[in-house]
Amino acid sequence: MTKKSGKHQSEPKPKRWQLEKGMAEKYLDVAGVMLAVVKPDETISMMNKKGHEILGYDEGELIGRNWFETLLPQRVRGEVRDVFRNLIHGNIAPVEYYENPLLTKDGKERRISFHNAVVMDSTGKIDAILCSGRDITECKQAEEERRKLQAQIQRTQKLEGLGILAGGVAHDFNNLLMGVLGNAELALEELPPESPARESIREVQTAGKRAAELCRQILAYSGRGKLIVQSLNLSKLVDEIAHLLQASISKKAVLKYEFADNLPAVDGDATQLRQVVMNLITNASDAIAASSGVITVRTGMMEADRAYLSGTYVDEDLPEGVYVYLAGSDTGSGMDKGTLSKLFDPFFSTKFAGRGLGLAATLGIVRGHHGAIKVYSEPGRGSTFKVLLPCSSKSADGTAEEAEAPPPGGAASGTILVIDDEETVRALARKALESSGFSVFTAGDGHEGAELLRKHGDEIVLFLLDLTMPRMGGNETFTELRRIRKDVPIILSSGYTEEDAVSWFAGKRLAGFIQKPYGPAALKAEVRRTLNRASKGETTK
Repeated sequence: MTKKSGKHQSEPKPKRWQLEKGMAEKYLDVAGVMLAVVKPDETISMMNKKGHEILGYDEGELIGRNWFETLLPQRVRGEVRDVFRNLIHGNIAPVEYYENPLLTKDGKERRISFHNAVVMDSTGKIDAILCSGRDITECKQAEEERRKLQAQIQRTQKLEGLGILAGGVAHDFNNLLMGVLGNAELALEELPPESPARESIREVQTAGKRAAELCRQILAYSGRGKLIVQSLNLSKLVDEIAHLLQASISKKAVLKYEFADNLPAVDGDATQLRQVVMNLITNASDAIAASSGVITVRTGMMEADRAYLSGTYVDEDLPEGVYVYLAGSDTGSGMDKGTLSKLFDPFFSTKFAGRGLGLAATLGIVRGHHGAIKVYSEPGRGSTFKVLLPCSSKSADGTAEEAEAPPPGGAASGTILVIDDEETVRALARKALESSGFSVFTAGDGHEGAELLRKHGDEIVLFLLDLTMPRMGGNETFTELRRIRKDVPIILSSGYTEEDAVSWFAGKRLAGFIQKPYGPAALKAEVRRTLNRASKGETTK
């Protein structure tokens, strides 16, 4: 074995790297973050190249300037300066992480995330603050866009869910009103003119009609209201109901109009859009309350881009482009964020005796017209509701569609099969149709109706079919009835609107539709109309 020397072999010494003058500054300049040194007198003694780039300054341009006066927005300057001074005097420890906006040279804001460290001199006194900052502006913007998108999705889902619930409630409520209004109408037909009971029954009718109107508002909220579409000029439409608007507002409010000239037409239901105007003006009047104020109604047109539409109630992928708008502004109390978040919820109201359906129904109507609502409001600064509607390709004539001529009368004959799961509806329909000379069979569901058809097929001249039934629904029953008899016209009946109900029967040759609650007179008229069309070989749906 080789004998080792008693001397310890020296370990290799590490190489010592000597930094040339100015090399440290070059290392700072290649850093991917902003690095700055701020002295106790608030001046910037060092700012690396990345910091100058982020803020848009030429290299070295910020050196010697006051950090707070040059780079901090006025709204945060005082708060951040207090933290800096406490840090310099050793009153607080450096904050591990925080965010601040900084102003660029052209006055724009960039969001910066900071880490701070104190720099000591040889005596242990704090000599400066070293700030390490990363530009997170784009990240924050993307985060805000995601937040807005998520809020939009949640808002749409809530409206869809509530709309389905509202439509279902209105449908069931309409079925119940059938018995009230229908039997009241039949009672008036049977009572002698001098009967003292007639006045009480008329009161029942009035209450029933108000309940039916409430159902229509609920359906409007759900976006399922029936539309009678025509080309309309919004300025003309508002001007036509100016006297009603004036009568609807507080006596202390002044109503002003600012109508745009040569306004493009919109496709809409005149009655429903008038309701929108009334709801907005009534809401504005309530916001002014007992104090004096001004309500301004404006019409015009505007170019709406994606950013603008994303901030509306409810942007359901509406296309960018030109929209006609109707805006109602008030100088009232305004709304806070909590109120704004619930503004269009059904039955939410800030009024002591409010029903809370006005704005909810307004949103439903606007959604049904493929439009949106933009709301501007701050506490103490009033509110503005801007309704956006797509332009029509037609010119506005401001005239309503001509009503269909009433069907001719004449002797009624034949048997009608009424299929409805509500006993009250069946009884009312039987009584009304029998009084017109028809024979009537009734069935509580599709199975029973199909069986009656098999037994009495040659006698039946028309079906009155309910849409929603247990065991066998309206659509399935329709198919079965058509399999047995292809030539008999079918009138669909539903508490839902015609547009919703008939959509389930696309291409199936429905002969007619009647919406609940209907009275005996309306049912008789629809039956006569349908039979007249059927005799001519016509179908309506």
